[in-house]
Amino acid sequence: MIELRLDQKTIAAGDSLSGRLVWRGRDTQEQPKKGTLTARWHTEGRGTRDRHVVQELSLAPEQLMASESLPLDFSIQIPKAGPITYNGYLIRILWELKVVVEMPGLFAKKDKHTWPIQVTARREE
Repeated sequence: MIELRLDQKTIAAGDSLSGRLVWRGRDTQEQPKKGTLTARWHTEGRGTRDRHVVQELSLAPEQLMASESLPLDFSIQIPKAGPITYNGYLIRILWELKVVVEMPGLFAKKDKHTWPIQVTARREE
């Protein structure tokens, strides 16, 4: 089971998104092969679909195993250029964080989950 605690779900373009990650294996003896935390955006709607990975953090098996007692802190920089989250009639731009924990073995299952985030325009002060 993957649990992600974000410090904020709405973030301005150019700011850092931070939070904590906890992974609990189904069996206390199983050790994951590897894990990744990915910040990405994609488009939906008419026209050509686009998808872009902004940042991908590698999570070592030891970090994942220890995260149940000591949550794994992370920080991801959202680009200043955006794009910002948009929900229009013809197109949508959606941001999300995706966590994937891979287990060893050829046919082993993966723990994976996505969390939506909202990227807003930066206020100039």
